[in-house]
Amino acid sequence: MKRPAFQFYPADWRKDVELRSCSISARGLWVEMMCLAHECDPYGHLTVNGRAMTAANIAGQVGIAPGQCAKLMQELLDNGVARRTEEGVIYSKRMVEDERQRETRAEIGRQNGVKGKEFGALGAEHGGKGGRPKKAQNPDENPGSKPAEKPPQNPHPSSSSSSSTSVSIQASIEALPPAEPPPCPHGQLLDLFAELVPELPQPRRELWANGKGAEAMRQRWKWLLTATRSTNGQRYATTAEEGVDWFRRFFEQVAESDFLTGRSGAWGGCDLSWLMGKDNFAKVVQGNYVNKNREAA
Repeated sequence: MKRPAFQFYPADWRKDVELRSCSISARGLWVEMMCLAHECDPYGHLTVNGRAMTAANIAGQVGIAPGQCAKLMQELLDNGVARRTEEGVIYSKRMVEDERQRETRAEIGRQNGVKGKEFGALGAEHGGKGGRPKKAQNPDENPGSKPAEKPPQNPHPSSSSSSSTSVSIQASIEALPPAEPPPCPHGQLLDLFAELVPELPQPRRELWANGKGAEAMRQRWKWLLTATRSTNGQRYATTAEEGVDWFRRFFEQVAESDFLTGRSGAWGGCDLSWLMGKDNFAKVVQGNYVNKNREAA
């Protein structure tokens, strides 16, 4: 039976830098594409009759011109929002990962249900549901009844069940983000800031290293290396190199903003310490300071 809904996280959607780098039209198309992928097989993949959906197929489903659809799809692919398999099938990484986790939990539940059969006759009756047998009746209260078979104190699953369950649990653990990300490369990030946003005030390195700004940058770095995108389930960065590349795009976004750089004349208080503040950082990531002419493009 098909599920009537899929998980969607509005906060993550608005904080995804790759997604916010896309135009409002591309983001709108991505919502429509995810709805289509929810109905397709394999789950999360845009297919029709077992083949990859073309731009014309998708355009017909969402009601726009094929040429416009192809352009917006390429924008989503270029920004890393949509993914494409080797066979050319576009898919949502987050939806595919959610489906894998659901299957893992279901497999663990099935294995636990098989174990229930080892708890005697009543366990066999309810084992398919993973339940334990009901409490045995007291013969003194009901002389005509027989006490239920007492379950073993230390039931041992079969070797095949144990192996399958272990693999499923291991897969779940491997899907978790790392407990401790790579150390924050303050020097490299300061170099990027100086290179990409030279018009903003530059921090004094000897003071920055042990100040509040450095600690704030360390916290933003930790978020980057542990958080996942709502659109495709992928972490923003998994290595220090990827993290530095992500910050390059972040500072490029700052450099393009007329408001943050002071070019609009509306405000001139932005600097690196301001950008690394938790709330300010989130607003930049959400695209709050993107130039209006770009947002409307």
